[in-house]
Amino acid sequence: KNVGKYKKMNFLKDEFKGLVKERPSCSVASLAAFCMGNVLKKSDQVTALGLASEMEKAKECMVNAGKELEKEQDISGNPIRLNLVSIESGCDIYIQTVSRIFSNNMQFKFTKKRLGEISPSLDTMLFECKTAIFQCFKPFVRDAIKILVIGHNDLLENLLLSCVEEKYGSTSRIDLYLPECRPFKSYLKIKEALKQKQSIRMHILADSAIAQTMHKIDYVLATAEAVVESGGIVSQIGTYQSALVAKAFSKPFYVVAESYQFVRKFPLDQRGIDNDFKYINPPEFESEDKDSSMEVCNASLDYTPPD
Repeated sequence: KNVGKYKKMNFLKDEFKGLVKERPSCSVASLAAFCMGNVLKKSDQVTALGLASEMEKAKECMVNAGKELEKEQDISGNPIRLNLVSIESGCDIYIQTVSRIFSNNMQFKFTKKRLGEISPSLDTMLFECKTAIFQCFKPFVRDAIKILVIGHNDLLENLLLSCVEEKYGSTSRIDLYLPECRPFKSYLKIKEALKQKQSIRMHILADSAIAQTMHKIDYVLATAEAVVESGGIVSQIGTYQSALVAKAFSKPFYVVAESYQFVRKFPLDQRGIDNDFKYINPPEFESEDKDSSMEVCNASLDYTPPD
């Protein structure tokens, strides 16, 4: 029996690692949620406690799989970069659903059947979250708006594309101010995705020029790796300083995040990031002036408090 469980977890680990490599544009949380759905379908547990225990072990297995991806590349030959807390949040979608349904004291076999029916809808929920965010964001896009964009993910990219295409078509209306966001250099991904859109004008600026540019923009739009219990966010390095500058200029600061990115973590300050939000394969900080006598500080994430 133990051999069977070992093989099952090894299969899960290989399945998750394969999905991460094959679908680099997908969020890691959604891939983890997909794998948890497969665990639920294949489970042979006959008690609620056994099923909950198996799902917790599956979550631990996928976190370990994420750590093993540190030296590997995706199908395009690029280093795999992911945040382990995103894996945990994707798994927690299913674990919380299991706990909620079993709390109704239904018989196990009917409850497990009910979970099997809900599993596909949880996968669909990840797509519906993006649709809901798009509807909420539309009122914030108007003629001649100027937005400072911090970070990049597929949600932010699709959000900007969808809003512009629906509201303005091909007329040049929106100005995006894109800091370099070193060491990630996220502006390159945004530039590549939006360069064909005549309705969007892009302005690249150095990270050190954010304060000098802030008076021009209408609001800041940032991505998040996680939204923590305090209401703060953990995001790409540089988000915190951008938020401080925006506050000094009384500029609105908005964060694009999906519901599964709300995690049960409570960092008190920047020192809590390294322990709770391990980042796999952070990009190297590049500098022409560094030498062997200098230590390179290569932080990848920072914590922006809610105030």
